[in-house]
Amino acid sequence: MAVEHLRSIEQDPRNGALNGVCVAKSVINRGQPAQNGQNAYLVLAVRENRVSSQRVPRRKSCRTEQSPGSEEAVKKKSYSEKAELQAVFRELTRLVTNTNNRAPPVKSNSKWAPGVPSKESNTATLHQTAKASPAADKQETTTTEWTFNATRDGDNLALSEEQCNIAFPKQYTDIHNNVANLTSNPITLSDLDEQDQHDQRIRAIIYDGELYIISRHGNMWVQNGVATAHALQRALSAFPDRKSLPNIEFFVFTFDIVGENKAVWTYTKPAHDTEFKNQWLMPDFGYWAWPHAHIPSYNHIRNEIRRVEEQVAFEDKTPQLVWRGNKNTAPERPRFLEATDGKDWANVSASGSAYLTLWDHCRFKMLMDISGRSWSGKGKYIQNCESVYVTHTPKWLKTTTYALEADGAEQNFVQVKDDWSDLEDKVKEVLETPRTAERIAKKGVEDMRDRYLTPAAEACYWRALIRGYGRVSFEPQLYEKDGSTLRGVPFETVAISPSIDLEKWWDF
Repeated sequence: MAVEHLRSIEQDPRNGALNGVCVAKSVINRGQPAQNGQNAYLVLAVRENRVSSQRVPRRKSCRTEQSPGSEEAVKKKSYSEKAELQAVFRELTRLVTNTNNRAPPVKSNSKWAPGVPSKESNTATLHQTAKASPAADKQETTTTEWTFNATRDGDNLALSEEQCNIAFPKQYTDIHNNVANLTSNPITLSDLDEQDQHDQRIRAIIYDGELYIISRHGNMWVQNGVATAHALQRALSAFPDRKSLPNIEFFVFTFDIVGENKAVWTYTKPAHDTEFKNQWLMPDFGYWAWPHAHIPSYNHIRNEIRRVEEQVAFEDKTPQLVWRGNKNTAPERPRFLEATDGKDWANVSASGSAYLTLWDHCRFKMLMDISGRSWSGKGKYIQNCESVYVTHTPKWLKTTTYALEADGAEQNFVQVKDDWSDLEDKVKEVLETPRTAERIAKKGVEDMRDRYLTPAAEACYWRALIRGYGRVSFEPQLYEKDGSTLRGVPFETVAISPSIDLEKWWDF
């Protein structure tokens, strides 16, 4: 009823921009005329973080009939005012119709993203008020709960901002820290122009929710850059409200380590070095695919892992710590091979002849993960297994690092020293206490495979990154100074021809 009422009002030429707020109040009241002094729309708008209270005119009263001369006043409204109110109408329609998938608003202490809970929360309550009748003096309150469910929501790339914040509160820590650090010294166009434009970087713009590629350089574009751009585009195109995202201009670094404190999006950064506080963590390219490492799409890996998990129960898994990898990418790896040499609790090899698929790792009770040149690209895959994930003290941050718990009731992995001095003791302790081992493994599945490593979590992170970066960055220009030449190439064009000349992309 409310949507029909909204459309009838919107289509009535007498109810143009002049009565926009009155119409909004009327819709929120489920089709009943707004009562004097009620600011239901203002309350909802602020609560939904969609419309700033300063931008919405506050009126003392709303009249249901057209006032004299108002039709002429409507004609004089500027295009921008009408466009803004049309956006209000669309937003109200969405709010009224989307009742099942829409996340409830949650109270937040966050400085950068209203709606992010300060502590982990998997549920939230939405109090909806509706008029019982035009003459009713009291409002009836109903309560609806939304809870993240991995089976239903894990592959949903279109979760609302509120749902994302409810489901994945631990993954936004780096964004929060960067916003806090840069609020007093925001990112400028000069900060981008002064960077090395040819060092494994993509320069891009997001404008009205659309992705444009300005430039891309380095041999990592074909391998990592294309995958990253596809993943970002997927998070944008899946989101119905993408035009509400801020317009931003940014750099994406497509190799392992940036090595300088610049405003750039990166797959990793040092865990204990505040020097790189201007770098922004992003999901790595493996969440799309990693063909150069003979790894298919991320979703395919998850499906194969589920097939293995259906075949073998945890108690029937091989009681060993397993690891496969290149021993030459980090100094910790040769020392690890020495620490595990000849141990009956270890199934370890750096030889290609002992190749093991990612999903066959899941047949072992304990899985070792070791940093390479920087972060370990394999970690996110094997954390999908219902096995005990083991890794050393983190040296490199990832978007999922803050979801790891090394001890206590929430423990979801086993942490060892990077000199491996406590490795044997900790592995034996887990293997000799099957209940503890299974508890850690199941908690790892609950927290990682079924939450922070879901496609839904990745899409939510991309959009949170855009919002956070936009809060401390400049407003980019989509066109050159002539007002007609695009500064970037629409990603859809780049996607079908990754090697296209970005300077002459229109010349086929």
